[in-house]
Amino acid sequence: TDVLQYVILMAGVLVGLPLALQKVGWIDGLRAYLPVSHFSLGSLGIMEPLAWMALCVYSYSTDQTYMQRVFASSDERVARFAYIYTGVNYLVFGACVAGMGMVASVLLPGLPHQDEALPALIRDVLPAGLRGFFLTAILATTMSTASAWLAAASSLFVQDIYEPLRGRRLEERPLLSLSRYTTVGVAAGSLAIAHFAPGVVNAVVFSTLVAPAAVFAPLMLGLYWRRIDRRAGFWALLAGALAGVVSHVFLYGRAGGALGDLHPLFFGPGAGLLVLLGIGLLRRDAAARSRRVTR
Repeated sequence: TDVLQYVILMAGVLVGLPLALQKVGWIDGLRAYLPVSHFSLGSLGIMEPLAWMALCVYSYSTDQTYMQRVFASSDERVARFAYIYTGVNYLVFGACVAGMGMVASVLLPGLPHQDEALPALIRDVLPAGLRGFFLTAILATTMSTASAWLAAASSLFVQDIYEPLRGRRLEERPLLSLSRYTTVGVAAGSLAIAHFAPGVVNAVVFSTLVAPAAVFAPLMLGLYWRRIDRRAGFWALLAGALAGVVSHVFLYGRAGGALGDLHPLFFGPGAGLLVLLGIGLLRRDAAARSRRVTR
């Protein structure tokens, strides 16, 4: 189903972009309507693009929704090809979506919310048949993403929180029932958050701060450095998530100096890394003192 949804989604954006560009006179028309800064790769500065690149690194190396697919690969070669193909494909997909967003800013100025640009463009620009096809593409990617996230949230709650607190593993039937209830609860909570979220980009950045970005350093060092144990990873993860949220809400773009300039996607993981290294070095010193006492 994921493969079919992907095909529908990519076909939708590949067909939608030229149709949208045709409405404004192709690239020359866009240049005539939009300011020069819309065509400059440096218009966003350095920090935002770097942070979005870091977001992709955090997500693709730690996020459970991606790990589920990696672990389902038949062998290492398939997993490697999937990552390379997806990375290249994102360049094409991102260019198409950005282009359609630029067309929307010309044809549909004054939209109250940025998240309305693509649906409004589909409604007003595409012909009836393609309009239904493109809406199907949006629903397809929404279903694919939502199903993976709900499955991940349910399994994490049941296996990493509920069962350890309970002290034993659940049998198959109660495990299935609890997973279903958890899925419904997470879906309802997600709808409530989406209703009040200021925008998709902000929501994605914030969720990355409290999940993949905070997990990145503990996971990577935990795999390759023996002094990192479960306790060190826990405190580093907690420190990284809290620091990222504090930076996002109070510091980035608000405070003066480096604290206000450093993006939360670097500030949070950096704080977690410091905690992780501090605990690891303290453990090394404690182990060295223990060896000296033993001698």
